[in-house]
Amino acid sequence: MKQVLIFLVAATLAQAVSSRPDFSGTWAPDTEMTLRNLPPFGGGTGGRGSVPGGRIPMTVSQDLASLTILKEFPSGVERTIYRLDGTPTKHGDLSTKVRWEGERLVIETTLPYGPPYVLRSAMYFEGSHLVIEDSGRVGENGLVVKAYYKRAPSTTFVR
Repeated sequence: MKQVLIFLVAATLAQAVSSRPDFSGTWAPDTEMTLRNLPPFGGGTGGRGSVPGGRIPMTVSQDLASLTILKEFPSGVERTIYRLDGTPTKHGDLSTKVRWEGERLVIETTLPYGPPYVLRSAMYFEGSHLVIEDSGRVGENGLVVKAYYKRAPSTTFVR
């Protein structure tokens, strides 16, 4: 009986892990979709401003232990690795922690400048789009900005 119970618990955990979204692929910014979904902000005019965050193409690879994002800049390739088990990861002075909230991968980044504070981002699918949602400081009712990405041929961008 004990062995059956252990097997059922292990099978349930394996199914939960395998049912997580896989964000792997090469992604290009969908500027039109991003602009369509920007909240009004800036100067009280209701204007939509510009595309947030200077979004660029990226390649994402994911396995059970980590998520890696590659972005190509004129100065070289930037590689960011997040541990999916919730263990903090250091990126220079920054510290990130990742957790799952349903089908959203939530990334919290602690900034050490001045009084330390935490920025929250979430990665998830909305239809065929990969969405990266930035909501600013944790605990504040700030502006939430979504950047939309669409699949791109894997040979187009970062290798």
